[in-house]
Amino acid sequence: MCISYFPNAIGISIADVTTGDYYLTEVDDLRRLLDEINKYMPSEIICNDAF
Repeated sequence: MCISYFPNAIGISIADVTTGDYYLTEVDDLRRLLDEINKYMPSEIICNDAF
């Protein structure tokens, strides 16, 4: 999972190497970010410096 924080939005990308699927979404608050993290339970999260 990769998280890119911007002042007005948070971008999220998820790569599932077991299926080859790639998901990309955007959320507007930290609660929805936590929902996405809990939904996918990633083994690794990469963030930008602003996060």
